Amino acid sequence: MCTVSFIPKDQGFYLAMNRDEKRSRSIALPPRIVTVAGCRAIFPREPNGGTWIAVNDAGVCLALINWHRIQRNPADEIASRGQVTANLAGAASSNDIADAMMGMTLHNLRPFRLIAIVPGERVMTEWRWDLELLTARRHEWERKHWFVLMRYKNGAPCSSTSVSESSLVTPVRL
Repeated sequence: MCTVSFIPKDQGFYLAMNRDEKRSRSIALPPRIVTVAGCRAIFPREPNGGTWIAVNDAGVCLALINWHRIQRNPADEIASRGQVTANLAGAASSNDIADAMMGMTLHNLRPFRLIAIVPGERVMTEWRWDLELLTARRHEWERKHWFVLMRYKNGAPCSSTSVSESSLVTPVRL
């Protein structure tokens, strides 16, 4: 299960994330401070160089979760979604993120949702890629949670459910 939780405070905010715990996933490399597009950023890495979470010295936080509800794969060779987060780790504003997202080649990435938090602007945007369309959805600067529940059978995904905070008030049947 992937989860992202955002909780604003009077001074700053809390961001918590848990990446998918699929047993066959490679062990992550520990966080390192790197320079990306002139910003210092820190994030853990997968062996292929991608990451699921990053924060930089401009305060921008990025968290990427899979979007298993979209049950299709790219037609071309599949690349890591984690490259999106690693490439955006140097973004200093919501405009930087938007420009970079619009310029990325996404056709070889499985569906994902990227949560981008820009505290200096009090902007929280959820970017969604479904293999055909990239969309951006702005969220209010308030408590928000994202969950992706994934079931595996014999090591292969067999079902999933995506829920967000608005779904928490209504029971979700799995």
